Amino acid sequence: MHVLEQFRAGKKEADEKKMALMRANAHSYATLLSSISELKSLRALDSGEKLDPRDKIRATASRVGLSVPSFADQPLPEFLPKKTAKEYAREAAEKKHSGVA
Repeated sequence: MHVLEQFRAGKKEADEKKMALMRANAHSYATLLSSISELKSLRALDSGEKLDPRDKIRATASRVGLSVPSFADQPLPEFLPKKTAKEYAREAAEKKHSGVA
């Protein structure tokens, strides 16, 4: 690495100004490497590579301005309760009364 070679070559440097400049360069390079690593990580999160399915759904909904209901985090029941004929008739009447097709 070019920066590493420069830093090692500067061990014998006696000029304080040059040493300060070399330290600043080394610090800038370390910051650059750290930022690139974090950028890769954030891009992976943004694209959904590192998200579990529930978080991926939440992120997708958030992008389009929606939110996932809190009950979506709860496990599904083993069986769903069945509606009675009266409940179906009541729902149909309410839809007909409200004008919903």
